[in-house]
Amino acid sequence: MKTKLAFALAIILLGFGGSSAFAHGIAGASSPNGQDQSVAVQHADPFRVNRFTRETKPVADREFWIDVSALAGAWTFDTITTHQWITNCSSCREAGGLANGSRSMPRIMAENAALDAGLAVLGYEWKKRVHNKYLHPLWRVPILYQAQEHVRDGIYNRQHFY
Repeated sequence: MKTKLAFALAIILLGFGGSSAFAHGIAGASSPNGQDQSVAVQHADPFRVNRFTRETKPVADREFWIDVSALAGAWTFDTITTHQWITNCSSCREAGGLANGSRSMPRIMAENAALDAGLAVLGYEWKKRVHNKYLHPLWRVPILYQAQEHVRDGIYNRQHFY
């Protein structure tokens, strides 16, 4: 569980590091050479333009939303089974994570939702900024890893507490 905490901290520290990324969407923001950008230039985000073909692709495309939806579905499955076994077992408590030893469902849900949202942002930013042909496909690893963790935990809850 320390790994999840360290990973979430890395997301917070690295994900919100640069203010220059926000200037791309500001109307009339100056470019590095001091000229004002037109509306047409602002829509061509340099992080989403393929360096070789110059074609633009949206970052949040179909495959991104499928992976994030899988994560949300797995989180829902894990949350429902956790709630059911906490309700039915008076001595049962959450094991692992920031809510270790807790019986508070809002705390457990908030911890998992914050971690999952951070992983979705990490996947989005990775997909947007990493253009290496070997590293770019790895944007989905944190999202799908966490989804399989939720499914594994949900199956464990169903097998051992019903």
